[in-house]
Amino acid sequence: FDNSCLLLSQSIIIGLTVGLIGIAKNIFSYPLVFKNLIRILPICLVSCTLSTAFIVVLLIVAIGITKKCNINPDNVVLPTISSFGEYLAVYSLTFFTSRFNNLDLVSCYVIILIMIVILPLPIYLSIISTYRIPLQSFEILLTTYILSSISGIAVQFFSKKHNVLASTIPVFCGLTCSISYIYLSKTVTSLQYERPHNRKQSFVSLIVISLVSSIFYVTLSYFVLIRYSTAFMVLFVVFFVVDVCLLLRMVECAASRLNQRELGVFTLPLLTSSSDFLGSILLIFIVEIIYVFETTYKSI
Repeated sequence: FDNSCLLLSQSIIIGLTVGLIGIAKNIFSYPLVFKNLIRILPICLVSCTLSTAFIVVLLIVAIGITKKCNINPDNVVLPTISSFGEYLAVYSLTFFTSRFNNLDLVSCYVIILIMIVILPLPIYLSIISTYRIPLQSFEILLTTYILSSISGIAVQFFSKKHNVLASTIPVFCGLTCSISYIYLSKTVTSLQYERPHNRKQSFVSLIVISLVSSIFYVTLSYFVLIRYSTAFMVLFVVFFVVDVCLLLRMVECAASRLNQRELGVFTLPLLTSSSDFLGSILLIFIVEIIYVFETTYKSI
């Protein structure tokens, strides 16, 4: 409960910050519509807070189910939450954007005021708790924000030319992050209970999983959803595996530098933002390489 309050308070602050940044970014747009600027804040606040609350409930339920079924939560909980979290974040933002599109200013101000008034309560409950997880440092939060912002801006810019980015980046980043979470969970568990962890075996098995899952995705997409080009599918699989390797190495580097208590707390947000950053950069590289080759081939 205490750590859930901490997460909710952080989500409200993040939603408020993102909303203010969104307002600052669009304040120089033409024509300037004041109502649309103000609507950004309640959209970000409500979507961020409710999606976090739902994820917390889902996390608690998932842990309870795995314990009752005698299933190792390392291989289930975090990867499931990661994959579902990507979908829920996009869905909630889209849903509340459409719902609040015609919201009047008074309602906007009321929602913003309610969220700000509620904020001190979860902060207080998390501060007085004796079971609260360590807080991330300002440097960690700043790094994750910068990485996520760069990847978001890059995707927004290149999506105008390459429509395929919008549909593939959530899958690419979500799956690679989920696979790396499995490795992180196994590492944390082995340190916590002082159990031996065959890192080489885990590393190889996760690489195989990444290869199979990426091939399955592009094959399914080709026959059911979107007919990607052969070059894109091959490069997608190759760089998917490369991305997973980089993220797993990142976990190993963190494990060698941090103790067990700090490893999960500090590595988790960095791993999430790094997967978004690396995935976005690699996919942009793929589509740009294909575009350059196709353009060059047509001009010959």
